[in-house]
Amino acid sequence: MQSKKIIKFKFIQAWDLLKKLQNFIEKIKLTNKNFLRIQTTHKKLIPLLTFLQKDSFSKYNTLIDIVVTDTPGKLYRFIINYVLYSHKFNDRIYITVYSNEILWIPSISKLFYSANWLEREIWESFGIMFYNHTNLQRLLADYGFLACYLRKDFPLSGFSTLRYYEKNKRFIYKPFKQVKFRKFNFLNVWK
Repeated sequence: MQSKKIIKFKFIQAWDLLKKLQNFIEKIKLTNKNFLRIQTTHKKLIPLLTFLQKDSFSKYNTLIDIVVTDTPGKLYRFIINYVLYSHKFNDRIYITVYSNEILWIPSISKLFYSANWLEREIWESFGIMFYNHTNLQRLLADYGFLACYLRKDFPLSGFSTLRYYEKNKRFIYKPFKQVKFRKFNFLNVWK
């Protein structure tokens, strides 16, 4: 009985949001876990998130996570999901934006402080650019690394190898060449 009340409340909430934000919402859907999923464009992202944060009937004032899915071969290959939480109503909402390698997404780090780190991590691992971000720097990979390591088109072996040469007393990057077939001498495999 309790779940029917929750579903009814969610439909009323979705209808209310659709009436208020009809210019900013492309699609709205109720998931199987009774969370609202709103699809919007990158141009309408900031006004939508600002409304959801400031409106007294929503108060989604905490950004929990930004999740990116890579689906190569599509025009908009990246699906960016913003997960927001309302402490007042104990509720979550998902905001979905589609993007590709060329499209710049507006930074929400001025609305949600936790987005600063998350956007930097997404930029480094997927190559999605965020404009108006104050500190878009690398977090995990070194500055000589030029690829985006969580993209589906990134090779598992990488593009280059880093080796230490005792003779030169330094590390040197060399292009990685993958050998298709290896011949083993089964008497001593390591030679």
